[in-house]
Amino acid sequence: MEPELVDFARSIIEDMENRGCVIDWKQASYVVKLPDPGESGRKLTLFVVTKDGMVYIGWLAQQLSALGLPEQISFDFARHSAQLFGEAPTDYWSSNVELKKVQQRYSDFARLVQETIDSIRNASDEIKEKGA
Repeated sequence: MEPELVDFARSIIEDMENRGCVIDWKQASYVVKLPDPGESGRKLTLFVVTKDGMVYIGWLAQQLSALGLPEQISFDFARHSAQLFGEAPTDYWSSNVELKKVQQRYSDFARLVQETIDSIRNASDEIKEKGA
């Protein structure tokens, strides 16, 4: 990966940690996860960045469902971010996206990630209020 992209990948980590996410390091990637606001101890996968300079999403809908949160949050994130990167607007990405493409549209992508985080937190708060 080009040095400029390595620096960008590092900057994503700092930005996402500032948004309350945690980084789960894997052998060939890192995974950006949001700790469950409902305090189950689970972490929700937002996206993955690979050492080969690719970004992809997955698993969020199932993880939300397992926590009793709306899967639609995941579908909206996937659809809007797919459109952002020129993918067909579906409930998932049809392929991985190059990190360079993410870099070019990062402010928009980061906004979508933040909207997704906010939606998850709001949905979790609604469940807490109903249970109180």
